[in-house]
Amino acid sequence: SNIFSGTVRDGTLIQPLSDARFAPLTDAPDGAVKIMVRPENVTVSLGGAGAANAVPVTIKDVVYSGATLRVEGLDAEGRQLIARTRADGTAPQIGDKAWFCWDASATRIVSTGGAA
Repeated sequence: SNIFSGTVRDGTLIQPLSDARFAPLTDAPDGAVKIMVRPENVTVSLGGAGAANAVPVTIKDVVYSGATLRVEGLDAEGRQLIARTRADGTAPQIGDKAWFCWDASATRIVSTGGAA
Protein backbone atom coordinates (compact mmCIF):
# COMPACT_ATOMS: atom_id res chain seq x y z
CA SER A 1 0.00 0.00 0.00
CA ASN A 2 0.89 3.64 -0.39
CA ILE A 3 1.09 5.09 3.12
CA PHE A 4 0.89 8.71 4.25
CA SER A 5 1.36 9.89 7.83
CA GLY A 6 -0.35 12.88 9.33
CA THR A 7 -2.56 14.22 12.06
CA VAL A 8 -6.32 14.61 11.81
CA ARG A 9 -7.97 17.68 13.31
CA ASP A 10 -11.71 18.12 12.83
CA GLY A 11 -11.71 15.86 9.77
CA THR A 12 -8.76 17.59 8.07
CA LEU A 13 -5.47 15.77 7.50
CA ILE A 14 -2.50 17.90 8.49
CA GLN A 15 0.52 16.46 6.65
CA PRO A 16 3.90 17.56 5.31
CA LEU A 17 3.21 17.37 1.55
CA SER A 18 2.24 20.95 0.76
CA ASP A 19 0.96 20.31 -2.78
CA ALA A 20 -0.99 17.13 -1.95
CA ARG A 21 -4.76 17.16 -1.57
CA PHE A 22 -6.70 14.86 0.71
CA ALA A 23 -10.49 14.66 0.94
CA PRO A 24 -12.01 15.40 4.37
CA LEU A 25 -11.66 12.44 6.73
CA THR A 26 -15.03 12.76 8.42
CA ASP A 27 -14.89 9.29 10.02
CA ALA A 28 -11.35 9.64 11.37
CA PRO A 29 -10.70 10.36 15.04
CA ASP A 30 -8.54 13.37 15.88
CA GLY A 31 -4.91 12.40 16.38
CA ALA A 32 -2.04 10.75 14.53
CA VAL A 33 -3.05 8.52 11.62
CA LYS A 34 -1.71 6.57 8.70
CA ILE A 35 -3.59 6.87 5.42
CA MET A 36 -3.31 3.80 3.18
CA VAL A 37 -4.28 3.43 -0.47
CA ARG A 38 -3.83 0.24 -2.51
CA PRO A 39 -1.90 0.71 -5.80
CA GLU A 40 -4.78 -0.73 -7.85
CA ASN A 41 -7.01 2.12 -6.59
CA VAL A 42 -4.61 4.84 -7.78
CA THR A 43 -4.88 6.45 -11.20
CA VAL A 44 -2.17 8.48 -12.92
CA SER A 45 -3.11 11.91 -14.24
CA LEU A 46 -0.71 13.77 -16.50
CA GLY A 47 -3.06 16.74 -16.92
CA GLY A 48 -3.51 17.85 -13.31
CA ALA A 49 -5.09 16.81 -10.04
CA GLY A 50 -8.50 15.55 -11.06
CA ALA A 51 -9.64 13.98 -7.81
CA ALA A 52 -10.28 14.98 -4.20
CA ASN A 53 -7.22 12.92 -3.24
CA ALA A 54 -4.15 13.77 -5.31
CA VAL A 55 -0.40 13.69 -4.71
CA PRO A 56 2.08 15.22 -7.16
CA VAL A 57 4.85 12.84 -8.23
CA THR A 58 7.76 12.55 -10.62
CA ILE A 59 7.54 9.30 -12.59
CA LYS A 60 10.44 7.01 -11.68
CA ASP A 61 9.54 3.83 -13.58
CA VAL A 62 6.82 2.34 -15.79
CA VAL A 63 6.52 -1.44 -16.13
CA TYR A 64 4.14 -3.01 -18.63
CA SER A 65 2.41 -6.18 -17.43
CA GLY A 66 0.04 -7.18 -20.18
CA ALA A 67 -3.14 -5.14 -19.77
CA THR A 68 -1.83 -3.20 -16.77
CA LEU A 69 0.96 -0.79 -15.90
CA ARG A 70 2.91 -0.58 -12.68
CA VAL A 71 3.86 3.08 -12.33
CA GLU A 72 6.33 4.20 -9.68
CA GLY A 73 6.45 7.84 -8.69
CA LEU A 74 8.41 9.88 -6.17
CA ASP A 75 6.59 12.46 -4.07
CA ALA A 76 8.10 15.76 -2.88
CA GLU A 77 9.83 13.99 0.02
CA GLY A 78 11.37 11.34 -2.24
CA ARG A 79 9.01 8.64 -1.01
CA GLN A 80 8.12 5.96 -3.58
CA LEU A 81 4.44 5.58 -4.42
CA ILE A 82 2.95 2.94 -6.70
CA ALA A 83 -0.06 2.89 -9.02
CA ARG A 84 -1.38 -0.14 -10.93
CA THR A 85 -3.51 1.05 -13.81
CA ARG A 86 -4.94 -0.24 -17.06
CA ALA A 87 -2.62 0.09 -20.04
CA ASP A 88 -5.34 1.55 -22.24
CA GLY A 89 -4.29 5.16 -22.58
CA THR A 90 -1.22 7.32 -22.92
CA ALA A 91 1.41 5.90 -20.57
CA PRO A 92 3.51 8.28 -18.49
CA GLN A 93 7.21 8.49 -19.27
CA ILE A 94 10.10 8.43 -16.80
CA GLY A 95 10.70 11.98 -15.57
CA ASP A 96 7.12 13.17 -16.25
CA LYS A 97 5.40 15.27 -13.61
CA ALA A 98 2.07 13.67 -12.79
CA TRP A 99 -0.56 13.27 -10.10
CA PHE A 100 -1.45 10.03 -8.33
CA CYS A 101 -5.20 10.28 -7.65
CA TRP A 102 -7.81 8.11 -5.95
CA ASP A 103 -11.41 8.15 -4.85
CA ALA A 104 -12.14 8.83 -1.19
CA SER A 105 -13.80 5.39 -0.87
CA ALA A 106 -10.38 3.77 -1.47
CA THR A 107 -8.78 5.52 1.52
CA ARG A 108 -8.12 3.40 4.60
CA ILE A 109 -7.39 5.17 7.88
CA VAL A 110 -5.47 3.67 10.80
CA SER A 111 -5.19 5.58 14.06
CA THR A 112 -1.68 5.42 15.48
CA GLY A 113 -2.77 6.58 18.92
CA GLY A 114 -1.03 9.95 19.10
CA ALA A 115 -2.78 13.03 20.39
CA ALA A 116 -3.75 15.91 18.12
